Amino acid sequence: MNIGDQGEDYLARYRQRIDENARAWLAALRPARKPLSLAKEQDNLVKAAWQALREPAAWETAVDLVDALFPYLEGWGQWQILDEMLETALAISRQVGSLAQEADMLQNLGQLARSRGKYHEARDRLYGALEISRGLGDHRRVCRALAHLGPTHLALGQIDKADLCTTEATALAEEIHSFGETGLVLTSTGLLHLHQGWAGGAVMAFGQALGAYAAAANQHGMAQALNNLGEAYRQLRCQDKALGCWQQALGLFKEVGDELGVNRTRLNLSLLYHEQGRTSEALALVRRVEPVIRRVGDLPAYARILHNTGLYLDAQGRPTEAFAAYRAAADVHLHTGDRLAAASALSGAARLCLDNGLAAEAQDALQWVQAIEEETGQAAARLGTIAQAWLDMG
Repeated sequence: MNIGDQGEDYLARYRQRIDENARAWLAALRPARKPLSLAKEQDNLVKAAWQALREPAAWETAVDLVDALFPYLEGWGQWQILDEMLETALAISRQVGSLAQEADMLQNLGQLARSRGKYHEARDRLYGALEISRGLGDHRRVCRALAHLGPTHLALGQIDKADLCTTEATALAEEIHSFGETGLVLTSTGLLHLHQGWAGGAVMAFGQALGAYAAAANQHGMAQALNNLGEAYRQLRCQDKALGCWQQALGLFKEVGDELGVNRTRLNLSLLYHEQGRTSEALALVRRVEPVIRRVGDLPAYARILHNTGLYLDAQGRPTEAFAAYRAAADVHLHTGDRLAAASALSGAARLCLDNGLAAEAQDALQWVQAIEEETGQAAARLGTIAQAWLDMG
C-alpha cells in the first residue's frame, strides 16, 4: 500500500469514528431524559455534535444527535450554541433532502424562539414544520407542531387559533396513542384553560399530562407538568397543593440537570410566598433567579420577574420602584409581542398610580390597557400576575 492509499484509509477510518462517536452519544441520550450525570458531559456532547455536523459522512447521525440534544442544551441554558447547531442542522437537512429532519429542526427552532419570547418567529418556524409534516403524512410530527403552536398563538393573543390547533392536536394524539404526544397536547390544553380563566380544567389537563409523562418515564416532562399544575392550583387558592407540586418539580428538574427549569419554578414559588405574607422572601427569591434568566435570554420569564418585583415592592410600600418595575415588564412584553401580558403589567402600574394620587400617569397606563384589550378582544385582568404559565413543554 502506497502513502496515498494509507492516507485515504486513515481519513476513511477517521470519518467513520466521528460517525460512530456521534451514534454512541445518540444512544446515550435516547429515548428518555437521563440523570444529572449527563450535564457533566455537555462539553463532550457539544464537541461530538459539531464534529459530526462538519463531516458529510456523519450528517444523518449529526442531525439526529442535535435533535436529541435539544432538551438538554435548552435546560442547561446553552441557547446560543443550540441556536447555531439547529441552524446548521437545518441547512444540512435541506441540502440532503431529508424532509423529516427538516421538520424536526424547524420544530426545535420554533420552540427555542418561543422560549426567547420571539413569538412571531416561533409561529413561522412551527408552521413550516407543520406544512412539511402534513406533506409527509406524519401524524406524530403534525401533532407535535400543532401542540406547540397552541401556546405560541396564546402568547400572541390569538385565542381562537390556539383553540383550533389544540383541538386538532388532541384528535391526533388519540389516534396515534403515544404517551409523549399525549402529554404535550394535554399541556397545551391546560395552558389554554388557564388563559380562558378555567383553572379547574387546567388542573385536570395538567394532572393527566403528568400521568402520560410518568407512563413514558419522561422525568423532564413530569417536572414541567408539575410546574404547570402548581400554577393552576395557586389560581384556585390551593396553596398547599401548589407548594407540593413545585417542590416535586424542583426535585425532578435538579435530577435531570435543568437549571432553567429550577429557576422558573423558583419564580413561581416567589408569588406563593408573597401570597402567604412572606413578601421579603419572595423578593429575595426573584433577585436570586434574575441573573440566571437574564444570562440565558429568557425574555418571557424576565418580564415575569419584573412584574412580580413590582408587585412585591408595591406591597412593601415602595411605589416609585414598583412603578418602574411594572413599566419595565410591560416594555419587555411589548417587545416579545405578548400584548395581553403587557396590559396586565400596565394595569398594575395604573392601580399603583391611582393609589398614590398620580391621576395623569394612571390615565396614560389605562389608555394603553384599553387599546390592547380592544385590539385583542381579551380582558387583560384575566391574566393575573403570572397567569401565563411558562410555555416550555419539552
